[in-house]
Amino acid sequence: MPIPVSIKMDWTRWRNVPTVMVFSINPKWMRIIGNSLSHLIHECLPAGAWHNSCHQGPHALVGFCLAKVNPLRNSLYVILLSACLALPSNALGQPKKDDQWENLRQITRRRTYMYIDRRLRCGAGMIAEVSEQAVTLKRADHTKIIIERQDLLRLGELGLSATGIIFSGRSSWSDVKNQRHSSKDTQRNARMRVITLDGKSHEGQLTEVDDARLALLDGDDRISLTRTDISKVYHLRFKPYSDRAEYVAGELPLIGALDPEVLKYELDFTRIPVLLYDSSVAQDENAIECSKD
Repeated sequence: MPIPVSIKMDWTRWRNVPTVMVFSINPKWMRIIGNSLSHLIHECLPAGAWHNSCHQGPHALVGFCLAKVNPLRNSLYVILLSACLALPSNALGQPKKDDQWENLRQITRRRTYMYIDRRLRCGAGMIAEVSEQAVTLKRADHTKIIIERQDLLRLGELGLSATGIIFSGRSSWSDVKNQRHSSKDTQRNARMRVITLDGKSHEGQLTEVDDARLALLDGDDRISLTRTDISKVYHLRFKPYSDRAEYVAGELPLIGALDPEVLKYELDFTRIPVLLYDSSVAQDENAIECSKD
């Protein structure tokens, strides 16, 4: 017997841009097919982001969730969802290489990033070149700046906020605390990987964090860890959009639904690891602020 699936077409914010494509499975059938599919759904963020929102009663499941269907967008995003679910389970949420310097090679060079060096000098530019020891950035005035790896304190998007970090040159528990976390809206939380001192690896959505401990939610499993038992903490984040793709997806959503570059980012479920905390090195809990000099 086919499993009843409802499709909800509406605009939400995923990866900080409006995105459609949502689906939900009737809770009765979810109990029948078990937690493995539920985990896969929540790993596919466009699906998981609205999984619970469709459960507004039996009439909502059939009526509201289908009320706003646009045939073109419906067909397109069902295809995208199918592509997501067709991916091998171990391909979802897995970084290719556990080195955040490698992140600078993987991300788009058509986006303007913010940076700050260890002398607290800030700027913005697009990545022009990445070597083993330095990154070259092209600024808006077409000049280039070369920053050695040991001199780069942070490179990211969303200003210099902790949530936008792509490369961090420090270890800071404050950066862990500043990641998105909530015990209620868990699907919007940062996905983390935590390595404990005994070498075990734990992954899940960050639900709680304070000065002494943190908690992760992995499917239905809640993992609570004390800071004294933690060796490393990574933020497993998606690759950023290019400047153009972000503009099209955000300002021209109907065009973005058919734009090849936007779709490329929508279908890339690879996460890149950002090392935020390492207990084996000196800690830096200072606020990241640009020098006024």
